[in-house]
Amino acid sequence: MSLHKCERKSCPNHDKNGWCFDADGIHLKMNNVHLRSWSMAINTEDAALDSPPSTLHINLMPARASESNPFRKRDKSAPQTPATNSMNLSATTPHYFPYPMPGYPPYMPPYPPMPGMQHKAPSPTISNTNPVARRTDLVDLTIPSSPPEAVDPVERMHTYFDWLGRKSPSQAVMLTDTENSLLTAGHNFNTIFRISEAKWESLQVPEGIRMQILDGVMRFKRVELSL
Repeated sequence: MSLHKCERKSCPNHDKNGWCFDADGIHLKMNNVHLRSWSMAINTEDAALDSPPSTLHINLMPARASESNPFRKRDKSAPQTPATNSMNLSATTPHYFPYPMPGYPPYMPPYPPMPGMQHKAPSPTISNTNPVARRTDLVDLTIPSSPPEAVDPVERMHTYFDWLGRKSPSQAVMLTDTENSLLTAGHNFNTIFRISEAKWESLQVPEGIRMQILDGVMRFKRVELSL
C-alpha cells in the first residue's frame, strides 16, 4: 500500500492521503477495494507489485476530472468497415414487366364441349387439413435485469459509481469521494439505498450527488449486464 501512496503534490489525491497508479504521467485513483483486489491477484500470481491485474487499471478513474484513463483509449478498437459486395447486382436482378399485369379468371373453355365428350374440370387443390400441434407449455420470456447473486456487492457498487461518473464526467471526483465515504462506513450496493436522510447528511454527501445515486439505479440495472 505504501508503494502506491501518492507523492505528487500537484495531484488532487495527494491532499486526501490517497493512493494513485501512475499511467503515463496520469494519476489514477485507487481505494482500499482496488488494493485488496491487487493483493489477491499477487497471491494467485496474476499480478506483481509494479504490475496490476489486467482488469484493474481499466476501471480506475483519473485524479483530475479533465484527464482520462489512457488504458480505456487503448482498448477501443477501430470500427470495422463492412465488406463491400462486389457482385454485379444487375446480372442477378430478375426482369419484370414494366406495368402490372391484370388478373384473369380461372380458365374456362371458350366453346361448349362436342357431343359425346365431357369437359373435365380441373382438380381442386387439396390443402393439408391435418391440425398442427401447438405448444401449450409456458415459455419463460423473462429477461434478467440483475447480475447473479454471487457478484460481490462492493464490486457491484464500484461498477455503479463508475457508470455514474461516465454519465457526469465533470462530477466524477465528487462521485468517487462519495463512494469512498460509503465504503469507509461499511456500505455496499445492497445497503446504500436504505440509508436514512440523517445518515446522508452525516456523511456530508451533496444533495445533487445523493439524488443521482438514488434516482439512477433503475436505469443502471437495465444496462448492467452489458457493461
